[in-house]
Amino acid sequence: VAESNMGTSTTHYALRTHSDHHHAVCRICNRSIDLPLDYFESMARRLDNEHHFVADVNHLVILGWCRECLPEKSD
Repeated sequence: VAESNMGTSTTHYALRTHSDHHHAVCRICNRSIDLPLDYFESMARRLDNEHHFVADVNHLVILGWCRECLPEKSD
């Protein structure tokens, strides 16, 4: 079981039935989209090369707005 804080007040638990991944989570409806690990490999390399900072990018949660909720954001 994997435990994740998805940027909301609740904790998300999921069975580890597939490979590790990141999440993009809508701030309005809390919809979660699974993202492959390699989405952020170049960012981690750049942080290391430019800032000598080794990022733990095994699990990231990116907060934003899904297509359906984006019009609500601009209200």
